Amino acid sequence: MRKLRNQSWAKSLVDGRKVALKKIAELFGLSDDLPFTVKTTALDKAEKYMEVELATAQLTRFETWQKSLLDRLILLEAPIQDIHKTLRHSGLSRDIVSKESLGMFEHVLTCKLGTDAAGLIPAIGRDLRGSKFAVFPRRMREFFS
Repeated sequence: MRKLRNQSWAKSLVDGRKVALKKIAELFGLSDDLPFTVKTTALDKAEKYMEVELATAQLTRFETWQKSLLDRLILLEAPIQDIHKTLRHSGLSRDIVSKESLGMFEHVLTCKLGTDAAGLIPAIGRDLRGSKFAVFPRRMREFFS
């Protein structure tokens, strides 16, 4: 992840608690190449300095995902056609409630209740070589309890 001087956007994800950025990234499945929407709060072109915060739409998306109690598997660097083919081939289509595209090669699979998103990775990872995987929420419920 790129380092930013102001990390207030990250605190908004964890209700203002003091939490390391690495931990926040792990909890929310954030990784390089994952697109998300931010709002610029300060910009200094001379210093090449920018402050950002997560846009309301992005915070709402994370909040909705968290409240749903369904795991999500985030796939990066994978064409949607390959994902569809892999799910059909592996027989895991029945474990997926919905597919959401975040970008051309970034997608989120919402798992049905009781399906562990991390458990899908070994089953589909060999067919999606070169793709990156992240899980949302990764131990988030325990963190906020």
